[in-house]
Amino acid sequence: MTTQTKKDLCWCLLWFVLFFALTAALCVVDVQPAGPQNSLIGLAAINTAFHTWTGQTGLLDKLTDIPLYLAFLECAFFAGLGLVQLIRGKSLRKVDPSIYALAAIYVLMAVLYVAFEHVVINMRPVLENGILEPSYPSSHTMMVVTIYGTGIVAFHTLFPKNKALSFWIPVASFALIAFAVCGRLLCGVHWLTDIAGGLLLGCALVWLYKVFVDVFH
Repeated sequence: MTTQTKKDLCWCLLWFVLFFALTAALCVVDVQPAGPQNSLIGLAAINTAFHTWTGQTGLLDKLTDIPLYLAFLECAFFAGLGLVQLIRGKSLRKVDPSIYALAAIYVLMAVLYVAFEHVVINMRPVLENGILEPSYPSSHTMMVVTIYGTGIVAFHTLFPKNKALSFWIPVASFALIAFAVCGRLLCGVHWLTDIAGGLLLGCALVWLYKVFVDVFH
């Protein structure tokens, strides 16, 4: 294991530890019936104060869907690239390992999404179409951070000599992540800790992907 791989693994573990620490805190610290329909909310004072400050903005909620849809297009691009490599090489071994690693992260991301739909930590601060839904972690934030973050690494790995991509992909990705995260924070459909949890979990998955790429290459 190289020094860089060890560093990436340490960062990965740190993000996971912070995520699970926040999750544990939400289960036991300042749990109050502060949500809609008296739903129990962890770290209630912080979450309710922030939600009162931001209020709810429906337009901003819709606008933050744009970075997510673009992220799904990025997923489709890498899936298509892997398919092209498979067809041209006529062998699974001809597909770049970083694409397999990317697929593994996408699957893990989907598993975590489904898991937290069933393991409820916090409910949303607002009703969606009259229904109270699970809110933690923000899947929107987790997916945007994971897809764009791993995309930066993947583009650099697959196209190392393309200077334009090396510059513009990180710039565009960080801009879209910033817009999505800030938008979700301010639109009022999540608690503050939902966004924090999604951000931490997304970062953990990005660094896990970096570890995979380091090992495979």
